[in-house]
Amino acid sequence: MSEPDRKLVVAFDSNAFDKLVDLTPEQVDNLIKKVNICSTTVQMQEFSKIKEFRPEKYKIINSILNGIPSKNLNHTVFGFAESGYAGGFCYPFASDEQIDYMIKIRDVMNSYQNKKKVHNKRNNGADSFLAMIGIFLTVITNDKALYRAIKESNHKVMTFEELIEFIR
Repeated sequence: MSEPDRKLVVAFDSNAFDKLVDLTPEQVDNLIKKVNICSTTVQMQEFSKIKEFRPEKYKIINSILNGIPSKNLNHTVFGFAESGYAGGFCYPFASDEQIDYMIKIRDVMNSYQNKKKVHNKRNNGADSFLAMIGIFLTVITNDKALYRAIKESNHKVMTFEELIEFIR
């Protein structure tokens, strides 16, 4: 595939899924033409919460996602195995560098949230896993702490608004 035909490969944070309902039909068409979405069970679990708590919104988002090329990835692709402990993941296949990176991301996010006096840090473990995906794919998030942590690590990240600008 030539460079102009190459699609942007992304992973959505849960807050990016929410933004899909605001797209115009033209933006949806552009998204389909220019983006491939990859996800792991982390994103799918977050997405399923929308189904549980806001079923109408879920139907709209799901209809958009069904038209976009996507791939579900196994956690072991990134060196992680799903489990019931350690923030939902254990790390039997992760390299020391990957674990160090996740710890760095978590610490940057905690530091940012402490400065902003944000007391709810319950997603920082899952977010640091999503940040790990940013080594390989572009993470789409409007979470300021996650965005900053990925950006400061020189990995790929966009806000949803930056994605919309990209697909124009």
